[in-house]
Amino acid sequence: MFNTAVPPHPMSSMLLRAINWAQPDAPEKKYPHLGRMRYVWMDSEYNIKLLLKDGATSWSEQKDEIMTQIKGHETLVDVHPLERDPVYLVATFKPVMETTYDRSIPIQELLDNITMFDETAMLKGWPSLFTDPFTLFDIAMEKLTKGEMSPRMEKFAESLSTMLGDVQAQDELKTIVTDSGIGGFEPDGVRILSVDPSGEVEDKTEEFLDKKDEGNNEK
Repeated sequence: MFNTAVPPHPMSSMLLRAINWAQPDAPEKKYPHLGRMRYVWMDSEYNIKLLLKDGATSWSEQKDEIMTQIKGHETLVDVHPLERDPVYLVATFKPVMETTYDRSIPIQELLDNITMFDETAMLKGWPSLFTDPFTLFDIAMEKLTKGEMSPRMEKFAESLSTMLGDVQAQDELKTIVTDSGIGGFEPDGVRILSVDPSGEVEDKTEEFLDKKDEGNNEK
């Protein structure tokens, strides 16, 4: 739901480049991991903030690597779990001003013009670069209660409705089979769903269970 309601900001790649985060052309590759990146924005001090779904309660398989990368970053300001949902981490960094490789745009030039860039993006319908993602999420949810949905949200609602219909059909089939005295049919007790950038819901239950079985077999 969050990913669908709050798409990445168009300047996200610039900001990640400004802190050398997960840049494949960085010769030293000091910060190679992207993590379960959910949003990138800035605060009023022009620090760069990352919302990562690699917190203590996350299913992330890279929690330790991501925390090590965060704490080892040369311009780290702060890292903490998100109070409203500890599945997320919020990491704050100052821009890295000098690097050993060409980042196309000088960082000082980017910072000097960031307000202009932000205003231009807002004219194109994007949110302010200085608005935190959960404020954007709350605004989207408020609009949803009023029946206002973006195309992505409409796609998500349609796809989720279809998926839930399939679940209900399985439950009804189970009832019919049981009432008929036939055994052996068990609907999925747990469903793992994912949402792609367009809002399409995909059932990942079988893939998740296969990975879980592989992990148990390795043990």
